[in-house]
Amino acid sequence: MESVIPGLHASAPEVLPFATSLQIRAFLLQRERGNLLIYAAPAVEADAEAIEALGGISRQYLNHWHEASFGCERTAKTFGAALLCNEKDAPLVGAKCKVDQAFSERASLDDDFELVPIPGHTEGATAYLWDSGEHRCLFTGDTIYLNDGEWIAAMLEGSSDRDDYVKSLELIRALDFDVLVPWAATGGRPYHAFTDRADVRLRSTRSSSACGAAKTTEFGAGAILLAALGYAVGPMLLKRRLAELDPRPLMAGALAVAALALTPATLIAPPAETPSLEAIASLVVLGVFCTAAALVLFGALIAEVGPSRASVITYVAPVVAVTLGVAVLGERPGAGAIAGLLLIIAGSWLSTDGRMPPGAAAEGSPARSRHARRPGLTMCPWPSRQAPTSSGLETTPRFR
Repeated sequence: MESVIPGLHASAPEVLPFATSLQIRAFLLQRERGNLLIYAAPAVEADAEAIEALGGISRQYLNHWHEASFGCERTAKTFGAALLCNEKDAPLVGAKCKVDQAFSERASLDDDFELVPIPGHTEGATAYLWDSGEHRCLFTGDTIYLNDGEWIAAMLEGSSDRDDYVKSLELIRALDFDVLVPWAATGGRPYHAFTDRADVRLRSTRSSSACGAAKTTEFGAGAILLAALGYAVGPMLLKRRLAELDPRPLMAGALAVAALALTPATLIAPPAETPSLEAIASLVVLGVFCTAAALVLFGALIAEVGPSRASVITYVAPVVAVTLGVAVLGERPGAGAIAGLLLIIAGSWLSTDGRMPPGAAAEGSPARSRHARRPGLTMCPWPSRQAPTSSGLETTPRFR
């Protein structure tokens, strides 16, 4: 068996028949009060000699009933190990292996091993949290597995319960562990992951969001359309009705209304723990500079150049974000991201009529340069199109 960390050993990898890019492993926890085997894998029997040298197996724990097809009966015969699983999966496990003991609630074995039910992937899916003395290892089975190093929630259409899955991912987010040890991982890639609290919160939030995305697609799409409508209508209202007002109190009032509207949502789902000082500082910077000050400048820009040109700044924001990601965080955008940035730049140019600035256009055009040098000749821009007015046609050129 391969040593993962002191006291934790992995069986040889085996290809998962119904997902051949993935490999599965069982893990032996070496303990003074009896070794434990987590998960089931065919290679365990082949590792019998090495396992006996490490102290054998006293108990085998399954994460979910799918593992019953991968050698748990042979493990029991070879090592005399008792088989344990969640009682909600016990009938399906029992169809292939003898279940010696079933459990239903969160519980502890001695003071270093904890059983944490995480229903969702299957009704009886269970995580196991082991304190090795140096590390805290979380065994998540298929509830979270590693796909090319990314944490993925294995939502099975027709059998997994989405609501329970999301709740279980929130529970995992609150657990204290620094090593993730799933049942399955991409072949040839790391099959466990070292982590920390901040990383766990970030990754589990992503998994939870992805897991719940299908259920909230319509609501999310509606929210995006509503936000787009707000970005379109807001600048026009500001220009037509509120242009003469000082943008500072105007934006302060808008943010106050937004804060009141969002307060109920915060009360319904408050943070699970007190944010760190770094997180609080980040929120202050985002609130004061990136929101309040930015909106004041946006309001002044609308009053100066109009809503259509001012709105272009919202298109350019992703370009700035990607540029800062490369310069500050060392990120590497892919071909798709670069293509998207080029489309954004092209769209921004077209949204401002696709014209060069007057000075640049004059310098780049020989004809205009010759006319500009003629004394007494005044250049007058011609409107790109005529807009309807109360009399039918616009009678004066429109300058943008």
